[in-house]
Amino acid sequence: MQVQPDVADVSGVIRYARPRASLHLRAALVLAWAVALVVFVDLPLWLVGSGRGLGSDSLASFNHHMVFADGWVFIPRGHVLGDFERVGALRRFYAEMHGEWIPRTIGLGILGLLSGLGLQRLLERLGGRFCWRREQLAIFAWLVGALLLIRLNLMFLPIAATWTPVAAVLVPVALQLDRRAVLGCGAAVALATALMIPPVDPVLGATFAVQAAALAVVIPRRRGAGWRWALRLASSCAIVTTLGYVAAQLLVFGALDPLDLASAEWGRLVGALVAGLLWPLVGLALDPLFERAVGNLSRSTLLELADLNNPILQRISTRAPGTWAHSRAMANLAESAAHAVGADALLVRVGAYYHDLGKADEPQFFIENLARGVVSPHEGLAPKVSAAKIIHHVRSSVVRGRATGLPEPIIDFMHTHHGSGRVEFFYQKALAGDPEGVDEADFSYPGTKPQSPETGILMIVDSVEAASRTLKAPDQRQLESMLRQIGFSKLMTAQLDDCGLSMADMRRIIETLIDAILASSHERISYPWQEEEAREQEAQAKRQVPRTATIADGGSGAAPVEYEPSGTLPLGAAPLRVIAARDDEPSASPLDGAAAGDDAPGS
Repeated sequence: MQVQPDVADVSGVIRYARPRASLHLRAALVLAWAVALVVFVDLPLWLVGSGRGLGSDSLASFNHHMVFADGWVFIPRGHVLGDFERVGALRRFYAEMHGEWIPRTIGLGILGLLSGLGLQRLLERLGGRFCWRREQLAIFAWLVGALLLIRLNLMFLPIAATWTPVAAVLVPVALQLDRRAVLGCGAAVALATALMIPPVDPVLGATFAVQAAALAVVIPRRRGAGWRWALRLASSCAIVTTLGYVAAQLLVFGALDPLDLASAEWGRLVGALVAGLLWPLVGLALDPLFERAVGNLSRSTLLELADLNNPILQRISTRAPGTWAHSRAMANLAESAAHAVGADALLVRVGAYYHDLGKADEPQFFIENLARGVVSPHEGLAPKVSAAKIIHHVRSSVVRGRATGLPEPIIDFMHTHHGSGRVEFFYQKALAGDPEGVDEADFSYPGTKPQSPETGILMIVDSVEAASRTLKAPDQRQLESMLRQIGFSKLMTAQLDDCGLSMADMRRIIETLIDAILASSHERISYPWQEEEAREQEAQAKRQVPRTATIADGGSGAAPVEYEPSGTLPLGAAPLRVIAARDDEPSASPLDGAAAGDDAPGS
């Protein structure tokens, strides 16, 4: 039966990738960050007003009773301030500390634009999911919310500025996205926090910058379990934050007197220590909120999807049992590889279960689903048509996955596990038939490249698991050669450029997969009945081996013939004297002469 490929459907698969942030959206996010920086830094000055509405008497009293010098407000003893005088005092105080509002606003706006552009550029350089629309919206909204929280903390809580909850903002970013993003987000938040303390507090900015760098180092790729892990994270953050404050204080002011319990330095030092312990724990509590904002899946959701009784998985196992066996083998290998590099092992396992969902629609076109002796339907198809049927399963997986309500992180595995690679078998077959008429695009997957470490791992494992089945008894050397060739081919075709896996990660993945495959192909001790069957088969094989005899014809020559163990001659042979050849004498096969005669000229 001839099957025509749905070319329009195949070429449209790429639209199922997650939408990327457009240029207009990125520009709007940078502008929003700059506006938020200006508003929240100068919020106290705006709240006290510009002096409008104050009566002339109040202004006269205000100017008569107060003296402003070097940021200090001097009020005569016994003088009681009215409401208007309080507002005026605050306004004059902020004017002294911050300067005139017009040039200050312009300066803050420039700093906001520069810091926003720097953060946007960092996200673009990180690539992968950081260029997606939802992730960018979530990151900038999270940081703007952080500015509001920090501003309210500094305005209404009578505590040291080192209590500012910067760590609570950065911990979810590190856990849900990437530790490298913490450096950019931490620098932006540290700059804004330093600007909120009049005139500018370099000690505070340096302290929180060091804290962000520490969090980028001590936080693992994935969230750990248990209170010991949380306590270790909090204590590390507290130690580094405290040391960062001490270093910045000594660098800026050249002195620090922690023994003076009444000094502001003591309050800030204690604040850095306690905040370093407290705010990372608050960040862990806020982690599920940011997890939902960026569209990541919680552990409970993943466990629900991993249930083998799920109707979607049951459909795969029933309609495409070979594909289901391949998916489960991939899940075991990918989970081990994910553990080796600190990726989300449970997410990779679930992605492996569902990544070939579309193969259940037409399982007969995939060799793992064909029973022994069954003729493949590709035998009657042109290579281009066969490649189209293979490629079509990517689109089918995405369409059916969305129709059944699978989350986007699982859909990602469907259109990235082949990337933009080729259907190599049918491509080479087409080249062998008609090299001039072959278009490589007809044999290439239109999917997207992996955008996360988890999808990158699954791409590697998909090729490795399939290739390992071609090895009958794999050993260490064979597996190393095969895996390095597969990994090198993925790197050379730029399939792993956007997934965030380093060369060190690739090395650990390959080593882990070698160990896992060797462990899965281990040998077992034979049972006694198996040994007995093996001996019987060996003896039977020896009895059936042909032996060589020489037929003497009275001195006219000898010709080697075969005979059965019973001594009967070949069909048509004369009843001549049979002399069995000795085992130590070389004997020629009767097929040798026939082969020679076939090759002889004129035969």
